[in-house]
Amino acid sequence: MQLRQDAPVKDAALPKVVVWEAFDVTDPVTQAAAKLYEETLTADERIPWMWIEQSVQDRAKSKPRPGGWSRHLLLAAPEGRQDDPGALAGYVYGALLPGYGGYLCYVGVAEWARRMGVGRRLYDQFFKVLRVDAGELGEGLPFVIWESHRPDPLADAKDWDNWTARTKLFDKVDGLWVDG
Repeated sequence: MQLRQDAPVKDAALPKVVVWEAFDVTDPVTQAAAKLYEETLTADERIPWMWIEQSVQDRAKSKPRPGGWSRHLLLAAPEGRQDDPGALAGYVYGALLPGYGGYLCYVGVAEWARRMGVGRRLYDQFFKVLRVDAGELGEGLPFVIWESHRPDPLADAKDWDNWTARTKLFDKVDGLWVDG
């Protein structure tokens, strides 16, 4: 993680965040991602975790079929703690849809790791991975869609705080809001 020149002195102690792709569903850190997934997304926002696990297993077995979606689960942790399930700082899951673009399905950052640049680091690495996938197909990556929705107007403050954090992160990675 690189710190901005104008970052407060206290930020100098922030650890470097490492991002890698999960290829083993039995890895304790990948299993910790399942828990973080459920903690960071409401039930109506997520698919069954076993579907994500299946994508990880399929990816580990072979390269995606030509024309098939190329799915990725990326994980983040402080440098030197990538084997520690308790140090899992965040995850991102999504895919390249050949002939179309990217689709970022889910992203989550552990409560303790927020405001440390983890979300931005996950987005940046996810975009790089999709560019490589597209390049292997002889395509460019014209865009990445991240579908999200505002909480219900009567939702509790925690849901609205989460929404605010999501939109701030999206702004930091130069996202555009399309409504409708």
